[in-house]
Amino acid sequence: MFFYCCIDGFLNLIQVICISILNYTGIYLYHRKKIKYIIYVLISLDIILLFSFKYVNNIFASSNFFQLEMPLGISFIIFHLLAFVIDAYKGNITKICFSNFLAYLTFFPHMIAGPIVYYKEITQQFSKKIHEDEFWSNFSIGLILFAFGVFKKVIIADSLSPWVDEFYNNNLQSSNFGFIDVIIVMLSYSLQIYFDFSGYSDMAIGLAKLFQIDFPVNFLSPYKSVNFIEFWRRWHISLSNFFKVYLYIPLGGSKNGFWHQQFNVLFVMILCGAWHGSTLNFVVWGFLHGLCLVINRIWFNLQKMFFPNISQYFIARTFSTLITFSLVTILWAFFRSSSLMFSVCMFKKLLSPDIHDILLYSQFKTTLISMEVDIYRYFIILALLVFFVFLAPNSNQIIEFLKKKKIFDSEEPSYIFSKVKLALVRESIVILIVSFMILSALLASRSPSFIYFKF
Repeated sequence: MFFYCCIDGFLNLIQVICISILNYTGIYLYHRKKIKYIIYVLISLDIILLFSFKYVNNIFASSNFFQLEMPLGISFIIFHLLAFVIDAYKGNITKICFSNFLAYLTFFPHMIAGPIVYYKEITQQFSKKIHEDEFWSNFSIGLILFAFGVFKKVIIADSLSPWVDEFYNNNLQSSNFGFIDVIIVMLSYSLQIYFDFSGYSDMAIGLAKLFQIDFPVNFLSPYKSVNFIEFWRRWHISLSNFFKVYLYIPLGGSKNGFWHQQFNVLFVMILCGAWHGSTLNFVVWGFLHGLCLVINRIWFNLQKMFFPNISQYFIARTFSTLITFSLVTILWAFFRSSSLMFSVCMFKKLLSPDIHDILLYSQFKTTLISMEVDIYRYFIILALLVFFVFLAPNSNQIIEFLKKKKIFDSEEPSYIFSKVKLALVRESIVILIVSFMILSALLASRSPSFIYFKF
């Protein structure tokens, strides 16, 4: 709570606490009285509050008649409360303790932008006894993950942010840009949001690990996905699971036939887009992702009939991965732009290039020159980042590799360092990695917020 108060103010903290107490009181009464209407009231109230905070300001944007200050991370806080209420109704939560509930909800690593975690799986860890060796092993892993996250966010994502922001700010009221400009800004933003959210996920899991709490993996190299279905199993995994468990399955999931399932998928993705933002372009983004998921499932059925073994071929999988990455990158234009018309204008430039646009790429040159950035160096950086995204191991794979080599095991020395006390090796590795990454981040810090903080 102190963390939240420092970054978002005391009044917003009071709002969050009041909403939390209201939900806790409702579930406490439900456990005693078993009145279903309490659950319906709580769910309705949470949804109304979420709608009010996220969309009322946009509805009354043209006047100062009614404006609400949205508490930081309110979307994730409401989702945690909804999960708590529904799980209590289903009987997954049998005993509730107010101190545990408050600790679960206000545990700062997940409070602002996820991952979405569940009351039962977190509170069970509060009373878990930790051996000293396990404590220091978790602490070392947490520091390394946090350092990875800081490095991705500050060194990579924030380095791409200025040019992307400059492009959108300068061209919002005009179309003075060309085909190459659109390609570069789309790729730049795709990499920016990838490393921004990957960095945040590493930092959240790492911080929780410092407190001996295990968070679920929330980001698993989504750009390596061969299709959109796999992409949504790798990108913001906890959010995908939330929509699946609390919306897609209650709607019927895949039980009522193929086309009903596709309707459910499309409906859920439209709501997912609307959850991310109150403007129409977010709804379009969600709809297009839903449409890609539907096409994906239709293709799976055709593939089983006519090309049953095509997915086994490396060339086919590589081609599918590149197509998926390209489509995801293009669709981020709706996500980043503050105007649907500007996104449509970008698509027109993308689909109808001319020789003048291709040879000129004036906005790209002008912006980079004004920022004193070498054009060819920027191209090289983008190419290296794409190479890194597709071929480098992710943070989880690196941690698993270190675990296999028993780097974090204080009882058995790694075969690489068989003559050295492992405790010394372990701490030296941790200190070096963390010091290098955090120092680099501090030196390069531009202190923009995480992209997902606005949701």
